[in-house]
Amino acid sequence: MIFLIDDNKYGQMSENYGVDFTQELKKYSDCIVWKSNMTVEEVTDLFTVASCILLHDSFDNNVKIEIIDLSKKQNIPLVIFSGSITATVFYSNLNVRIKKDRMYHNLLTFIENFRSKNVIDLELLHLGSNYNKLKAEIIQDRLFYSALLSNSNFNYSSTFISESKEYKDLKELLYLSNPNVEIESAFSEFEEDLLNKDVDIVEMKNIIKQLVKKVINNGKFFSN
Repeated sequence: MIFLIDDNKYGQMSENYGVDFTQELKKYSDCIVWKSNMTVEEVTDLFTVASCILLHDSFDNNVKIEIIDLSKKQNIPLVIFSGSITATVFYSNLNVRIKKDRMYHNLLTFIENFRSKNVIDLELLHLGSNYNKLKAEIIQDRLFYSALLSNSNFNYSSTFISESKEYKDLKELLYLSNPNVEIESAFSEFEEDLLNKDVDIVEMKNIIKQLVKKVINNGKFFSN
């Protein structure tokens, strides 16, 4: 059994992912259980039947610590997801951190695969089908119609302020274009190059288009 642990505090499961997961998951009650609340005492019972745990990073800290501890002891696959996570990180075949919308985007495919094959495929939860292409195009549109809407007075540093939404979008786009790189060092190198070249808005848009093209073609930005 897969256990999804997400308090859904602000209703995101119903509103943010194209389907209402609070209802959709009822169709898969034979292979996934959604828990919106849980006590530490309930965690042990959960692990007697768990094949995989999907845990929101902001869940009650005492429960989270207990789940992490038991997943390690019992070798149960654990996926921690959050909207603040940029790049998927496989700490091992059984321990993954993943961006929240990526996880939900691929969740039904992941569940259906588990139902038909009785296999927990965390790569499928990570990659899904067409996620990278769709997300890259969304990021491009968002940047073009917000950060890069005006052609006047463009400056990279003042437009892509560290940890701003625009900065995080650009960082994720770079990761999507080449998920095999270590994103922190790769983005630092990428950003330093942009600053050294003092790119204007036209060049910045072309770079973003280039990144999106690499995502669509499954290419690598640093291969040229």
